[in-house]
Amino acid sequence: MAAWFEGRTPAIHHPAIETGQMTLAERDGRVLGFCAAVPGEVTLLFVRPEAAGSGLGSRLLQVALAQARRGHDGPLTVVATRNSQRFYERHGFVAVEHSFFVRGAAETRVEVVVMRGTPPAAQVVPLAERPDLIPLIRGWFEAEWPAHYGPGGPGHALHDLQAYAQHDALPFGLVARLDGHPCGFMALKREGLASLPQLGPWVGAAVVLPGLRRLGIGRALLLELERRAAALGETRLYCATATAASLLERCGWRRLERVAHGGETLDLYDKRLAG
Repeated sequence: MAAWFEGRTPAIHHPAIETGQMTLAERDGRVLGFCAAVPGEVTLLFVRPEAAGSGLGSRLLQVALAQARRGHDGPLTVVATRNSQRFYERHGFVAVEHSFFVRGAAETRVEVVVMRGTPPAAQVVPLAERPDLIPLIRGWFEAEWPAHYGPGGPGHALHDLQAYAQHDALPFGLVARLDGHPCGFMALKREGLASLPQLGPWVGAAVVLPGLRRLGIGRALLLELERRAAALGETRLYCATATAASLLERCGWRRLERVAHGGETLDLYDKRLAG
């Protein structure tokens, strides 16, 4: 380690920090790991020994992969030390070149492996199959919509999630996972905007973890929700959103109009499903 950092200071990481490339994982104010990425490459990933085996490395890798995917198509690259090679292999990377870095006045050689891979696609399952995730997703709801689900709000996250945890009937919810880790949620329900009671069913309660957005998770959730809705005999779905217009349009939804709801203006969309 002394040879690795000889002649170098923490300032080498300042550009990555200042441009938002680096993400920290911390608990109770103590940093347990970090990652960084640029388009096309995961550049840094470190987990303290005390957090090894906890799944934190996998979670940080998914954050880094999401960042590396932005503005880049095709396989991603990571230059791994030999002791981390198996970790990346478990996440779909393969070795393409063996090399080394030279560090320090003594010219210490550190073996590395250039690896390439493609981030795994999100897996989507019904919440009914994973009711154990309800407490976790409840925390997502309360963080994403504090005015509704937070203290003093009119919503009840636990009650709503319990209602979404059923098979082959509305309402139902879907959970997305990356590499086995829950990362997103979406639901289909009969009731939507009180001002438009004649319309439905409605897509709603959509949330993807902030560090993993723009990785196709929302799209995977929406397409699976559409497929399941069609299987139940639904022919037309609706969604009112202030933030997901681009996702809906990429998935073939049609913008109808703007509507007022809860003090904000929402875009109203619909989509007709194939029989």
